[in-house]
Amino acid sequence: MNLKVPIVTAEGNRRWVHTVGDPVKVEDGEVVRVAGAFQDITKQKTAERELRRKQEQLSMALEGGNIGTWNWDVETDEVLFNRQWAEMLGYTREELDFHFSTWEELVHPEDLKRATTVLRRYVEGETDTYDPEIRMRTKSGQWRWIQTVGRVVERGR
Repeated sequence: MNLKVPIVTAEGNRRWVHTVGDPVKVEDGEVVRVAGAFQDITKQKTAERELRRKQEQLSMALEGGNIGTWNWDVETDEVLFNRQWAEMLGYTREELDFHFSTWEELVHPEDLKRATTVLRRYVEGETDTYDPEIRMRTKSGQWRWIQTVGRVVERGR
């Protein structure tokens, strides 16, 4: 047995517990003794609920504001684009490779050097912001001006 269930304490408080147990004695095919343990996971469940609530709020804000997001892992060059980012250029997420080269290929050739220079200077700590306006190619081949904003969220260990 392995369950995560809400319980009500003797004081009337609702708590979440993780319970595990196994039969230790069976007589005539009937379980007559079970050994198990309870673990109070109320804090974990509360944190999970709060995280879900914040994720929903962020998702609504991004969708409502038509804001595309990206997350670039500098070590692997993997870039995660959200649905809005892809759609503002006429793509679905499934049509894009999650790699830095995808972004490079979509940036207008006249803007690429400036955008990568600004990015390099920001990542290296030479500037306080990364926010160039650049042209990006849509799926239909049109150029669309995009305000790109980024910030470092984690530096190498």
